[in-house]
Order: sequence, then C-alpha cells, then structure tokens
Amino acid sequence: MSQYLVLSALGADRPGLVKDLTDFLADRGANVDDSRMAIFGAEFGIMVLLSGDELSIHRIERELEDLERMTGTRIMCRRTRSPEEHRKGELRGFSVTVESFDREGIVRAIAASLHGIGANIVSLETTQWNAPFTGATLFRIEVQAEVPGATSLAKVRAALDEVGARENLDIEVRSNQGA
Repeated sequence: MSQYLVLSALGADRPGLVKDLTDFLADRGANVDDSRMAIFGAEFGIMVLLSGDELSIHRIERELEDLERMTGTRIMCRRTRSPEEHRKGELRGFSVTVESFDREGIVRAIAASLHGIGANIVSLETTQWNAPFTGATLFRIEVQAEVPGATSLAKVRAALDEVGARENLDIEVRSNQGA
C-alpha cells in the first residue's frame, strides 16, 4: 500500500538542484506524484508529493539531513493521505483570474471572498509585470478552487463580483467542469 509524503525544499537557485533532489528520491524508491517548483528572487522553492512503500518513505524521512547537505537546501516534510482520500465528495471546480494595478491587499481580498462562500483554494499563483508604454506595475492572480457541489457557480461569481467592484479588480470566473 502506498504511503504519501509532502516534501518542501528551499535554497539558493542553481543548475542541477532539481536533478540532485529527484535522484535522491528515486534512489530511495519514491515517486514524484505532483510538484510545484519555482524561482523566487534568487531562491528556488520546491514542493513535491511523493508516494512509495513504507520503507522508502521512512528512509527519506531518516536521511533528510543528508539531502540538505547534498543540495544546500532547507527541507521540511510531512506524511499525508492520498489525494483521492482527501478529496472525497462531490466538488465543483472553478478557475479565477484577477487582474489589477499592483497594490497591497489583493490576495487577501480574494482569499477572504472565497473563504466566505466555503471555497477551498487548490492552487494560487501571482505574477507582476510592467505595462507596456506606462511601465505601471500590473498584478495577476490565477486561482484553482473548489466548492461543495451544491454551491452554484452563480454564487461564486456574485461573491467575486462584489469584491471586484469594491477593490477595483477585473475578475473572470470559469467552471472546470468538462475541462
């Protein structure tokens, strides 16, 4: 029976970091089931969901200090349940894109609005860029979220329309059904 482990690592960005980390995991019999990896400033952040048998997962947990030394990263891990076990029940998935001039509080406003309707954020990414010609800093949020199946997409849109009007945000909501 598969065991699951979430492992996160943060360290100075360098070529070969992902190779070194995945070599270590594969050599111990673990499989990378899901991952997110990105450069933030000059740091590289890694978050992976691993699966493997009990011996493989236990060995990784025991040898984390070796992995930290080898990669130059700080590592944290935690056992977890399978994605299927965690996401039982009827859920309605949706995507949200938010765009605006950059300023403090945008992520907080969107997170509060989604929380208010009982949505669970599955993933959230933000990006900044400079507008052509003016050079103004623009901001985009991409959210994947879920609500219980009884919650209508109209309710989701209404909640986000309200925060969009209040915060002067352009917001698009799309259903993930059939996607």
